[in-house]
Amino acid sequence: MLAETLQPIDQRSLSGSFEALRLSASPNRTAYFADEYVAGFTAYLAALIRGDVALDFPYDYRHSLAMPAHLRRCGTASTLESVSGLYGWGSEGFDANDKILMDLAVELRKAVYVAQSATPARDLVAKLMNWGLPARQAEQNIAWAGEQGDALPLKLREGVRMISAGDWCGSARVKLNAGYAKVFSVLADDIAMYDGRFGAGLSYLVRRYLESTGIEHVPEALAFRWH
Repeated sequence: MLAETLQPIDQRSLSGSFEALRLSASPNRTAYFADEYVAGFTAYLAALIRGDVALDFPYDYRHSLAMPAHLRRCGTASTLESVSGLYGWGSEGFDANDKILMDLAVELRKAVYVAQSATPARDLVAKLMNWGLPARQAEQNIAWAGEQGDALPLKLREGVRMISAGDWCGSARVKLNAGYAKVFSVLADDIAMYDGRFGAGLSYLVRRYLESTGIEHVPEALAFRWH
């Protein structure tokens, strides 16, 4: 029953996956983290990160053409840290993709914060979208960047400020979806790349936490959406 509760939620009224973080990024953040279920999950996640709790995540990528050839295997990941070795995107693993993102982050931050120039910012947003999204979705997000004209660097800085402050009232002024989650994540050190895979992974860890404690429902504060 718990597994069924944590299935993907298709809510077209949500502004991408960001709505799932509304509570944790709200001005009432202190109260959110004081919630008994959130506090319990935070402690569980910390124990996973330290390796004090076994993850024992079963995986089977033998038939996944989306994974690099060397990752098409099956097994069990015993710790959260070991899962990074199973990461694959495009034809590359974790280290290669991490370098791509770090290089893009350096250049995009220069364009948005230092030069404040729309043309390089738009070109770098396009590179990031083409790296992380299917062609059609990348096209749509690149188009939005082009529509902002010279105001693009300002809009991106506003997006970073809004997310960091939990100012969800400003969501009409910037683009908030899985594509721009990637943009904002490389423009700031404290913003996660929240997209479908991140949401699914987070929901899986919530499920493991709830099962370990015998809680048979998904508390609202831990009901992270992903679709």
